Amino acid sequence: MAMTAANMVDRIEAYMGWSSPSVAQSALALQYLNGGYKEVLRGIWMDERGMEHFHAFSFAQPKETAADLTLWGGFAAGALTVSGTGNTILTSATAVFYPTMVGATITGDTSAVDYTIVTFTSSKIVVVSADASADTKFTMAPDGVNRLPSDWGGSLRGPVYANSTEVGDKLVEVTPEEMDELYRNSDTESIPTHWCIVPGPLTTAAAPTVNMRVHPPPSEDLEVNWPYRAIQADFTDAAVYPIAGPEHDPTILAFGLAEAERAKHMAHGTEWIEAQRLLRGSVEIDRQLRDSEFITGGSIQQE
Repeated sequence: MAMTAANMVDRIEAYMGWSSPSVAQSALALQYLNGGYKEVLRGIWMDERGMEHFHAFSFAQPKETAADLTLWGGFAAGALTVSGTGNTILTSATAVFYPTMVGATITGDTSAVDYTIVTFTSSKIVVVSADASADTKFTMAPDGVNRLPSDWGGSLRGPVYANSTEVGDKLVEVTPEEMDELYRNSDTESIPTHWCIVPGPLTTAAAPTVNMRVHPPPSEDLEVNWPYRAIQADFTDAAVYPIAGPEHDPTILAFGLAEAERAKHMAHGTEWIEAQRLLRGSVEIDRQLRDSEFITGGSIQQE
């Protein structure tokens, strides 16, 4: 029977002896599970002689999905309610927020301070980067930059408009340098015709982000549908199933237990040995049932 991430976390908590785990202990168990899953995805497996090999698991490759993204057109002098600890929560009665606005600037009309939207909570609520209590009205001027989903792993066929007036129209891909040139020539708001991918700011304080930049900046909120490759996200302690398939659940759980074993005893032991045995089985299953390419490339020398 297939196991969810929550089922696996429960097994790891039991192994650690946590009959009534605290929030912190459950978080550790989830950390062990994600660490073990990453070991499986790496595809490094050990044969009976102790020699290491690499296998490219089919389920470790990005999966095709699609997203309906809103290219936001901004708003002028919108009245927002400021609340929350640090006065960083903005709530709107009329203006609509979108996930693509994360990272964008929203300006207080009284203070002229530029705040950064750091979290999208709902279509009416966002969290900004600083105390915004000095303002009651805010303006967002579209700059053509739109945050892409956190599981973004690359474009498949490019964005297509889903709005009734532009439905089916495709945007033309350009390089970031060509996009800069388009903006140097004109930044007048209209219906975007070109797009490119630009990385978000590099920082060690947060995970890397990817943005879609369009030209011209949108004169209104516009929806595009975009097929893309989705990278694998960490598990959450919830009723989600590993995309590897139920035949690999024992292997994933075993590596989660092996991570817990290492944390508990400061060394690998029987759980690690069992995880390696099951990983060899998962390699064979993946080769036979998924027609995944088996990459030998010789052995990996151990240090």
